[in-house]
Amino acid sequence: LFRSKPSVQNLFKEFRDVPVEELRVSENMEKHANKVMAVFDEAITAIDNVDNTQEIMRRAARHHVGAQGFSPDMYW
Repeated sequence: LFRSKPSVQNLFKEFRDVPVEELRVSENMEKHANKVMAVFDEAITAIDNVDNTQEIMRRAARHHVGAQGFSPDMYW
């Protein structure tokens, strides 16, 4: 994502000044990736219940509402 949309990397203060090549071995990136994958796992597990799946994704989006630079179109 950061290679195709470098501006997105700047939205993450912990990744902002880290070269993309170094992110593959970054402990902070691994922690964030695990959180993202956990949300996807939860959503996929609930895929038979559209309302529940949407709520899972909305919850993840709400977590980013206060983050400067994030916008709703980044999630859909």
